[in-house]
Amino acid sequence: MGERVARRHIIVLAIALLGCEAERPAVESPPRERPAWVAEVASPDGSWRLHYRPIPQPIPNNALFELDVLLESADGKATLDGVDARMPEHQHGTTLRPEIRALGGGRYRVDGLLLHMSGLWELTFSVAQAGETDRARFEVELD
Repeated sequence: MGERVARRHIIVLAIALLGCEAERPAVESPPRERPAWVAEVASPDGSWRLHYRPIPQPIPNNALFELDVLLESADGKATLDGVDARMPEHQHGTTLRPEIRALGGGRYRVDGLLLHMSGLWELTFSVAQAGETDRARFEVELD
């Protein structure tokens, strides 16, 4: 008789616990937001579109940073061939040559960029497609 009562108590307790779980509101994890693309540009003929965002954001002054790049093309054959940073007003560029790593799916990581002084910089991306090279330029103002 003691075992029967104990089983009954366990069953009642299990049902009560299940009921508590059902009444508890679900805890939703916050959506994972990716940082927005800082800039994007399309080729003059519309055959490709380039997006980029710096890591970290904003671009630091006189410290190494990276670029996350997405290059989209209708034929999937456009490639990122080069990235350059120059100060047009000072007529010089950055002191380092960045390294481009293809990550697949039109994604690239550009490592080793350094904008070593305040002022207006111009980032130039070279995009190759069908034997032609186009350039996408973006202005960046560093404080």
